[in-house]
Amino acid sequence: MVTDLRAALHEAVDDEPTGGVDVVAALAGGRHRVRRRRVLAGAGAAATVVAGVVAVLAGSAITGPDRAVAPLPAGPPPLEVRRVVEFDSAQPAPLDVLTSTRTLWRDPVHDQDTDRFVGLTDDGLAVRTRFTADGVRTEVALVDPATGRTTRLPDPDPGVGEIRAVSLTADRLVFLVGRQHYTDAVLTFDRAAGTWSQHSVSTTDEVGRFFGWQATLGTDDRVYLAGESLALRWWSTGTTEGPLVHEAGLDGRAVAWNTDERATVDQRGEVRLERGGTTQVLAERAPRGCTPPADSSTAAPPSIGFSGSMLVVLFACTEGRQIVAFDDSGSAVATLPPRAVTDLSIGAEGVLFAVGDRQDLYLFEPSTARLRTLGRHLHEEGLHTAHGLVLWNEPGPEDSDQVLDIVYTVAALP
Repeated sequence: MVTDLRAALHEAVDDEPTGGVDVVAALAGGRHRVRRRRVLAGAGAAATVVAGVVAVLAGSAITGPDRAVAPLPAGPPPLEVRRVVEFDSAQPAPLDVLTSTRTLWRDPVHDQDTDRFVGLTDDGLAVRTRFTADGVRTEVALVDPATGRTTRLPDPDPGVGEIRAVSLTADRLVFLVGRQHYTDAVLTFDRAAGTWSQHSVSTTDEVGRFFGWQATLGTDDRVYLAGESLALRWWSTGTTEGPLVHEAGLDGRAVAWNTDERATVDQRGEVRLERGGTTQVLAERAPRGCTPPADSSTAAPPSIGFSGSMLVVLFACTEGRQIVAFDDSGSAVATLPPRAVTDLSIGAEGVLFAVGDRQDLYLFEPSTARLRTLGRHLHEEGLHTAHGLVLWNEPGPEDSDQVLDIVYTVAALP
């Protein structure tokens, strides 16, 4: 799959068709992903696919024995981690399935409607979106997974189309809207006022067609959006107004916020934690056994997030990607061996992530260094964990090369 994807990527760059639809298919790579791209392309839903394309490319594609790897440069010693948690130690996680919804396209050329859960709020509700192609209408509702009670929100402006969640709190819901680019506007719902606001983002050729493939909300109330490059170049804008600003100081680093803290990690594995006006370097280099990629412009990028008071870093390695947990003193206390991590969500409950071609789902709890397997397989990117809940999607009973069938499920953790 790796060699095929790299060859397809070069071919796509050399001979890009009008509209770029086939380029997205080429980037996706693999029989299952290309099949899904063909299904979606027939329905003209290119924006829906890009998330999967980028996450596959970022998660597992640019690794393997056939890839040239530069010798490890001289420099600081590798990060030492107190404990290694092996994957064969994972125990089954009993899940209490609460609610689900389903998108089924038996005729992919004509079927375009979707019914999905796109995230979980921090007060324990599932955000459900229903997109109707006829009239380009989007409905948004909040679902209580425990009772099934559904509260439909006022409809956003016509023509919004599919939306992607950035931040879902008890106060407001922040989404991204894609049209010409993957991200063209920030859409916000004020839950107390019951009103929508939409802020158009003025993009340039510099940011690329897949602008916003990574996005996060900072504690400064600005939405941070990654440009097209996997090397991570960042821009920010306000949630309701303001110009697009290049955040040059963050370029090349994954970033996360937690109240008064900001943490970053770069491709080499340098981890910085800023709080109270001071900067602490938690790691100068990736852990032993994690070789930094030679070319950050094509390699899987790192990722970072907070799980309660603990910091979780996904280091970029030529061997895959490696999860490391740091305690609140800044010590690296637990890690998992490098694997082809293709999607993940970091929350108070832990790290929910998918691994390998089978997209096996795991939950890693940093505070206890416990690894659990969910016994499920991810269909496409879209994991989320919040308020003691987990959200994932998996192939439905009719999913095949000719039919797109995705079931979105919310379950409670024990």
